[in-house]
Amino acid sequence: MSKKSALDTIKLQSFDASDFLSWKIQVQLGMKEREIFYTVQSDFASTVEDVDEYQWNKDEDFCRDYLLNSLNPRLALTYHAYKTAKEIWDRLNAHFQKEEGLSKSLIGEKFFNFRFKANVSITSQLLELVNLRQKLDDDHSKMDDSLFVYMILSKLPPEWLFFKTEMHRLKEKISLDELTRFIHIEDQNVAGKSME
Repeated sequence: MSKKSALDTIKLQSFDASDFLSWKIQVQLGMKEREIFYTVQSDFASTVEDVDEYQWNKDEDFCRDYLLNSLNPRLALTYHAYKTAKEIWDRLNAHFQKEEGLSKSLIGEKFFNFRFKANVSITSQLLELVNLRQKLDDDHSKMDDSLFVYMILSKLPPEWLFFKTEMHRLKEKISLDELTRFIHIEDQNVAGKSME
């Protein structure tokens, strides 16, 4: 496949500093399809590809432009200062791979340290906890629903002790949907009592 026709096959979304891994996979596929990926793996002196220096420089220049074009304008302006495609690729990997790993660990920490506050709607806080769980599930860290139900009950504030006790007394396991419904009803009851 020629490099020119390959340009028409993959339309990249410009990278805006979010979801680095997805962007990286797309760009890598695009560079491999265009047969220019080798230029970000090594410099000409250490390449194992069977190309002359002229072809390598041409591919490297094309790869550099391809990378810069796949970034949003702000990032392109920042990374334009690097002279080679390999430098751009290495800097992006060093910066965003580390940041993505950090954000995943922060999500995990926030999820496991989450505590319901008594003076705020439990239903809205539950939604926040469910969203955190979803972000962890997106990273293939699946949590069993029954464990999640138990975790929710253990994080409820002390004012919800009676509710927690009632949920634990139920003979059969309750699903996440059922618990969400029960919490919503109890939340409305608590809100109604505080209005009186």
